[in-house]
Amino acid sequence: MKEANIRALFIMILSVAGILVYCTLSKGHDWGGDFAAYIMQARSIFEGNPSKFIEENSFTMLQSSRKIGPIAYPWGFPALLSPLYGIFGINMIALKSIGAIFFLFYLCLLFIGFRKYHSSFWVLCLVCIFSLNPFLLEFLDNVLSDIPFLLFSTITVLLIGLLIIEKRQFISPICDNIVLGILIAIAFFVRTNGILLLLTLTSTQLFILIQRILTGQVANFSWSAVTRSHLSWNSKAVYSCLLAFLPYVSFLGLVLLWNGFFPDGGSSHMSYLSKISMHSIFYNLLYYAKLPADFFSMGIFGYLIYVITIPYVIKGLIIRYRSDYHIIIYVILTILLYIFWPERQGLRFLFPVLPFCVSFALIGMEAFQDVQDGSTKIKQFLRKKVSFLLIFFVISSFGIRSIRYAYLNIIHNREISIGPFTATSEKMFSFINENTKPESTVIFFKPRVMRMMTGRKSIIRDTAKGLSSGDYLCLKNEAGDQVSPKVIMYLSEHGAAQLIYENSEFKIYQLMKDHIYRSCGK
Repeated sequence: MKEANIRALFIMILSVAGILVYCTLSKGHDWGGDFAAYIMQARSIFEGNPSKFIEENSFTMLQSSRKIGPIAYPWGFPALLSPLYGIFGINMIALKSIGAIFFLFYLCLLFIGFRKYHSSFWVLCLVCIFSLNPFLLEFLDNVLSDIPFLLFSTITVLLIGLLIIEKRQFISPICDNIVLGILIAIAFFVRTNGILLLLTLTSTQLFILIQRILTGQVANFSWSAVTRSHLSWNSKAVYSCLLAFLPYVSFLGLVLLWNGFFPDGGSSHMSYLSKISMHSIFYNLLYYAKLPADFFSMGIFGYLIYVITIPYVIKGLIIRYRSDYHIIIYVILTILLYIFWPERQGLRFLFPVLPFCVSFALIGMEAFQDVQDGSTKIKQFLRKKVSFLLIFFVISSFGIRSIRYAYLNIIHNREISIGPFTATSEKMFSFINENTKPESTVIFFKPRVMRMMTGRKSIIRDTAKGLSSGDYLCLKNEAGDQVSPKVIMYLSEHGAAQLIYENSEFKIYQLMKDHIYRSCGK
């Protein structure tokens, strides 16, 4: 296939992906509180007062009946959102466009960065698998940091291979290694698990050093020579050491500079480590063993295709492990992190490893159809047909479902039936804005969303006694993390809770703290 035709096909695929992404974005959002925290952090950056967010969100986290998140997420993604917030405010399509743009850049990275692994046909298949994937396209309808991190982590892992293993040069060895450290820092600013990229770099460098020692390439090198004053700075050994440390220097320098501008808060994530147990580790092993099937979004057929692709992935690993051990290291570190991490949030945690796993599968599939083992032409023909039909089935089913989802979104005028931006939700928030004091505390099952929409202090409380911490209680039909209707009925009968607003989805009660104390026996 001519290069011009390959590029033309890629541009066509990218254009289709761009249209699908645009048509998939809705005006609303689900009830997940993470997106609200990101938007409020972006607002605090735009207003030049990040410390105010830390103070306000600390109240929510410390006063709620359970932990619902860190004091602050890493500031990288909010920094990307802040210009859009400054221009458009809480406009969900505008804020979601960050993820959409980064996703299109990610597709370009797949096409450019993986061409050395695949022939033209297979690299285009790789791009199609991600550009048409319904799970990823639907995920873009969220204000979350996963897609920007996916781009930065993928480009960093590829760059580690090019600079550290293959010894490629783009600008100069010094500039290239500084850029590598900067990219790791940027990934770390977006998501804290970006630190795994630094561990991947370290592991790759150590692996190369061990290889050289075992093969005798550094047999005559003396570490004590590095400390000798007469050693020339042009020495190859010293120069190599300096290059090896440059990514860490640029990473550390950028992190120190960044932390000088933004307050800490993300370290509160570490409190989740107290939940680690043998039970959680065992459960996570099973959970993440079957989770990649969600990538195919086909129910039982997704599990079947996932099982079918496992031998291909193993074959791809066997073919590439000598040259791509840095990728294998990163995949293993990422999976180990989430096996030990007690919280689970679905396939999004595995996004960083997906491009490499899919690439290994395609490498194995390509090797399967091209194997030369004396098989008859009929067997070789059948191998090619099986591989082609599997790829065709996956890509076509992805495309059909993604087109259908985008079409339904457009004909419904980008409106969704759940979340804080529905008509009933907006009426409830409007009532709170107009009928409560700014210093009031509202108890709600999604306190970060309540604060974002109304500016009121908000916490979760799910017991009768806990209601004494709030001025108002907003209940949503059939939602979790709330007191039961029986408790509310009991408090209402004893004058401790007065219904002041109701619509088809919400009820708002004004709480009488003294009455709650008496009703609960305090």
